Amino acid sequence: MAKTATTAPAEAGEKKRGNLLPRLSVPLTADKSRFAVESMTDPVRERLRAVLADPELRAKLNLPDDRPPAAAGDTAAAAAAASWDASVTGILWDAAGRLLVMAAARQGFTPAEASILLFSEDEKTTLAPATIAVLEKYLPGGLARYGPEVVLAGAVLGILQAKLFTLRRLAAERAPREPAAAPATVHPFPAPAPPGAAS
Repeated sequence: MAKTATTAPAEAGEKKRGNLLPRLSVPLTADKSRFAVESMTDPVRERLRAVLADPELRAKLNLPDDRPPAAAGDTAAAAAAASWDASVTGILWDAAGRLLVMAAARQGFTPAEASILLFSEDEKTTLAPATIAVLEKYLPGGLARYGPEVVLAGAVLGILQAKLFTLRRLAAERAPREPAAAPATVHPFPAPAPPGAAS
């Protein structure tokens, strides 16, 4: 059975904003001499690979850098794959717009009326730089790491939006039509009795 390498809780000086620093728990072989790679889950294996690929960490641990030097084109391609771009932020804002349209539909707005909540190309272009900055801050790794999730979220929301509008249309067609109201009956005042008539 593989043992797991653990670390002591962070010292007070290592605390960040009142929370402990993130930890990575890695299983070891029984003799504690190697990582038990076969016992690792895929996310742990991926995270460990990313951590050990960091040149700064390798230098601090005196680990040899036995990777072949990257060509200039490879470095540029890797940097592009690791960053967010306007095409992805456009997908995110499309998804946000679809959520808003679905919320408006629940309030009784028609698809045509609710479509004003979708983001235009100009609006998405304006929002792209700030959105990229936030994504880089909270989700480093860019498209190489989170691209499939972003595309999936956008696709699912588009499908859900279409299904919601179809359901609303079907419900409107199936709803019983209210019968036309009967015209109001007008009751004229009674004609006055002729003079001398018995009442």
